[in-house]
Amino acid sequence: MASEEIFLTEKAIQDFFIESPSFFYSVLTNSSNRQWIEKFLLLPHKREEAKYSWSKLISSNTALVWTEEFIGRYLDDWDWSALSKNTKLPWSDSFIHKYATKWDWKELSGNAGIPFCEEMIEKYSVKWTWNTLLANDRVALSGDFIFRHFDRMPEYFYSADWPED
Repeated sequence: MASEEIFLTEKAIQDFFIESPSFFYSVLTNSSNRQWIEKFLLLPHKREEAKYSWSKLISSNTALVWTEEFIGRYLDDWDWSALSKNTKLPWSDSFIHKYATKWDWKELSGNAGIPFCEEMIEKYSVKWTWNTLLANDRVALSGDFIFRHFDRMPEYFYSADWPED
């Protein structure tokens, strides 16, 4: 049996993405191949009616190797709420600071991929969603820190209604 080689043009690839949404969604949510993702990001139709869905799917992708450079290159294309939940971003205090006006702080508060420290929590104390932050297993706070931020602590934190595991 003879094998045939198939050569795909950019247009054929674009049409395939549009006409095969299940494959398209799989690529956007599971692919670690940044070349495929970037090819899609550069397609002219990406800013049309489907922007919400593709933006959220790519932003939620935990298989990608995320870098600050990659995020910066497509700054206005991301779903920042989905990025805020993504545990695989290159999390650091400077990275959070760089995009402080874009983050969804409620989602960021619950992100177990962030290397939380008291200094970082203090720095953004007015932005965190404290109920979510305190429920995050990655957050460890000293008694002194809790005392300084007692007014931000949810009532259950210091009452008999503390939720049990």
